[in-house]
Amino acid sequence: MEVADASLDDDRTVKAALYASQGISDFWIVNLVDNCVEVYNRTDEGRYRLRKNYVSGDSVKLQDVTIRGIDVVDFLP
Repeated sequence: MEVADASLDDDRTVKAALYASQGISDFWIVNLVDNCVEVYNRTDEGRYRLRKNYVSGDSVKLQDVTIRGIDVVDFLP
């Protein structure tokens, strides 16, 4: 998980590519610019295939894990 404001572009490109190439299945960015949580998953050939944005009021769950969702509002200022 990365927390991003000024680093948002690097987190979406450089860090996402690095994490995906290492087989990390889920990558989250707490996007302070747009007040959302970006969730990337389903790696394929060293890239994330899916991205979903969650906003205040949404609940985020880890891929393939059964746990209570985490409310997006808990991540944002």
